[in-house]
Amino acid sequence: MNLSELINALRRSWWLVAACLIVGAASAAGVTQVLPEQFDSTVSLLVAVVPDAGASPLQANSATVERVKSLVSVPMSTPVVDDVINRLSLSEGRAGLIRRISVSVPAETTVMNISVRDTDRQAAATLANTVGEAFSTRVATIDPSGTKIAVSVIQPAGPAPAPSSPRPLLNLAVGFLLGGVIGVTAAALRSRRRGVLSSPDAVELATGSTVLAQTAAPEYLSVLDALADRPAVRDEMYRRLRISLSRRCGASRAESPDVCLVCGDLSDTGTAWIAAQLALANAAAGARVLVIDIAGSPESTGQSVGLIDLLLQRVPVEEVLVTLPTTAGVTLLGWGLPDVRVVDPLGMSEMAKVLPRLAERFDCIVIRSSNIALSSDAALLSEHASKVLLVVQASDATSAAIAYAVEAVRRVTGSSPGIVLTSSPNRLGARRGSGTARRRGASKTALPRETRR
Repeated sequence: MNLSELINALRRSWWLVAACLIVGAASAAGVTQVLPEQFDSTVSLLVAVVPDAGASPLQANSATVERVKSLVSVPMSTPVVDDVINRLSLSEGRAGLIRRISVSVPAETTVMNISVRDTDRQAAATLANTVGEAFSTRVATIDPSGTKIAVSVIQPAGPAPAPSSPRPLLNLAVGFLLGGVIGVTAAALRSRRRGVLSSPDAVELATGSTVLAQTAAPEYLSVLDALADRPAVRDEMYRRLRISLSRRCGASRAESPDVCLVCGDLSDTGTAWIAAQLALANAAAGARVLVIDIAGSPESTGQSVGLIDLLLQRVPVEEVLVTLPTTAGVTLLGWGLPDVRVVDPLGMSEMAKVLPRLAERFDCIVIRSSNIALSSDAALLSEHASKVLLVVQASDATSAAIAYAVEAVRRVTGSSPGIVLTSSPNRLGARRGSGTARRRGASKTALPRETRR
């Protein structure tokens, strides 16, 4: 899994990561509350060794440092521990007391720090001082002359001002970190188990189709809104998409008009945006472009008549075409009001006659259809398309859904569709002030009456 796939997995399973973070932090807080407070007290001793006669200062200092290092284990030795237990009349065993004693010697010094841990701060200080006294007594026993080694107290042990354990902030940080690691791992495993494909290489490997572009596409944006925004006329990516689509995509049947079908795999997210930008790119190249919005509602074109009225021969072509005053070279044709008396209008034989009539007026026809997995419209329309473009949202692109959509196109056209991988629709839609909160098909652009032909 590469970085982009991991990011998409985290976006899909953000709630899982958040839950693991909360559980990790809560567990750390619970453990902190349960653990007893521990206090550390330290006594600092200066160990001096009387040098031999005739030894140089450097030799004397080196010998003292080495001698102090050799005495590190003495405070935890059996004689010293037994002496401490007898002096304080402790009921604790030897092994338990040894585990609570620690000794450290700063580098190249003759200072020995003896620390003792206890649940009572005063008891910890008393124990540390007693261990220091017992150590001094034991050193005198080791060297019977009593003149070679001298131990003096630099800093006696006192009650610790704060507990050394548990450490709430550290525990919370560790719990939060562990929860995050578990959450990210769970999100990645969940994404892999679902078979989500979020990178172009993964999609191409799973389907055998070519990913022509990867871009961001706003969600819940009608074709009319996208055409009115006109941001992509200067976008080189859509120009390359238009050229690649004409070279590498779909069935190239010479007898068919230049019809490009744009549909989704599981949802319509991004299809309106991609269809509009493809139309703008063709118009920028000098072509007369017609965009047919099958998936949009009547409000998405600003009028109630559309393609269904042409198929039923209710109105002439001039009555259903909508031109945009600000978009030269692009004309819009909506679906129109549904007729309950017609079960499957796209399956009518009239469809094969309407498209050639429209092709006489336009150089290129772009059809935006519903998703191919949940609707038969895209499969029916692919019979009349010379190129098919499948829009796949990276955050929901499962291998099974994409494979099904690609195979559905192959069965009809005999060739694989081109694929556009989209991502981050919400952020782009919000940035453009588009209707991301509106229902699909609702238009923010009202067409004046005189723009309808």
